[in-house]
Amino acid sequence: MSNSMSMIGGAILVLLLAGYIAQQYGLPPPKPKIVGIDLGTTFSSIGIYHAVTGRTTIIADDLGKKSVPSVVAFLSNGSVLVGTRAVDQQEKNPQRTIYDAKRFIGKVFQPDDEQFLADKKRYPFTVLLDKEGRAYFEIPLDSGNKLLYPEEVGSIIIEYLKEAAEKHVESKLSQVRFKY
Repeated sequence: MSNSMSMIGGAILVLLLAGYIAQQYGLPPPKPKIVGIDLGTTFSSIGIYHAVTGRTTIIADDLGKKSVPSVVAFLSNGSVLVGTRAVDQQEKNPQRTIYDAKRFIGKVFQPDDEQFLADKKRYPFTVLLDKEGRAYFEIPLDSGNKLLYPEEVGSIIIEYLKEAAEKHVESKLSQVRFKY
């Protein structure tokens, strides 16, 4: 019994000593890994919570934008643009630039739903309903039409934000929590 208590006490002493040495010699604290995403209807952002200080830092994308437009565009060749880059080409490519996708996430519509029909007319891109009444987008590409659900548009935005955070922390993120 006293042997096991000695071992536990020794392990605790080693941990305390390691913490003391790290503080004395200015070793950097571990990089933060707690990330949160706000997938908004018009803008989205990603932040990192610093457990040591209790502060949150909002991460900018590679264009320096901390608030990224929730817009995804497809070029005719199938290339994907997200955020500001998607907005910048929206006027010349309206049929392949999807925005407000969050408005359709998780909703089921009837083909004669007045709100759906009114919303559908507002957009320059094609919004259709599948047989279950879920909205999806039809994007014309050189290779044929691409069909994309709003959840997939959201996942493209989330992936873009996740990549920005990974560049910021200089490591891969394995778990991400987001709000929408």
